[in-house]
Formats: sequence, structure tokens, C-alpha cells
Amino acid sequence: MRPDTVEAAPLPPRSFPTPTGRLLRALVYAFSAVAGIVWALVAYVNLPMMDRGVPGAGAWPLFLSCAVVVSSLVGLLTEWRAGPSEEDDTPLQLPAGRHLRHLVLFVASLLLYYALLPVLGFLLASVAMLFACQVIFLAPRRYWRKLAMALVLGLAVHLLFAVVLDFSLPQGVLGLL
Repeated sequence: MRPDTVEAAPLPPRSFPTPTGRLLRALVYAFSAVAGIVWALVAYVNLPMMDRGVPGAGAWPLFLSCAVVVSSLVGLLTEWRAGPSEEDDTPLQLPAGRHLRHLVLFVASLLLYYALLPVLGFLLASVAMLFACQVIFLAPRRYWRKLAMALVLGLAVHLLFAVVLDFSLPQGVLGLL
């Protein structure tokens, strides 16, 4: 090596930025907006908007998807206008321990609800889902109270949509009776 040359320091390994809370919120808003648009298109194409002069089966999903898109765009705009803050630079921490277990159980119960909805029907599947959520997130005792609460809420939601709003809900095994 010649005495007049300087040896270059080795380059540090390339690292990617750690996701932060602000980035994650922006991604969730953007994903929600896209999902809302897709849901609106699916509802508009596949479901009737009007049925005998009253809102049809596609009206409610279309309304909800529009609300999701608007609220997601408002969230994105709010994030963009707020600018960065010191707390947004903290690295994203994924849930661990009890919180991770709650998250996994909740997602599994949602998937199970979706799978059992056509088989059990809206009422039974909703009561089972509400009971499961209470068992996952609340203190693990007094199961009879949790079951009673799930039955009351499930029946109330079923009556609201099936009787008051006259929506056609999956009947499942109750439709065979």
C-alpha cells in the first residue's frame, strides 16, 4: 500500500427504516380505503340496490363501504396535515404475551364465525362469536353471564336486521326447523 493513499472505511450494512406508528396508521387508512372501494364495487355489482321500492340487499354494504372510504380518506388527510412528531419516530412494537394471544384468538374466532355463518345461521353464529369475544377479552369466570349477554345482544341484532330492517340473514340450521 502506498503511503499517500487513505484506506476507505467499510460501508455499514444496509438497513431499512423501522416502521413507525405514523407509517402504520397511514398504511391502515390506505388499505381500508382500497378495501372499502372493492367492497362497494362488489356490493354494487352483485346485490340489488332496490327491491320493491325499498333499499335492497346491496344498499347497506354500499352505505358502509362509502363510510369506510370517507373515514379512511379523512384519516389519511389528518395524518398528512399533522406532520411528524417525536412519538411517531418510535419503532413499531408488535404485540407479545397475553396481547398476542388475544389477537390470535380474536382473528381465529372471526375466521370461524365466517365459516360457520352459512351452517349455523346468523343468530347462532353471532351468539357464539359474542360469547367467544367475551371469553377472550374479559375475566375468565361467570360464563353463564357471558352467555346471557351474548344471547341478548345476538337476539337484539337479529331482531333489528331481520325484523325491523327486513334484511335477509343466513338461517342455517334454524331454517330447517
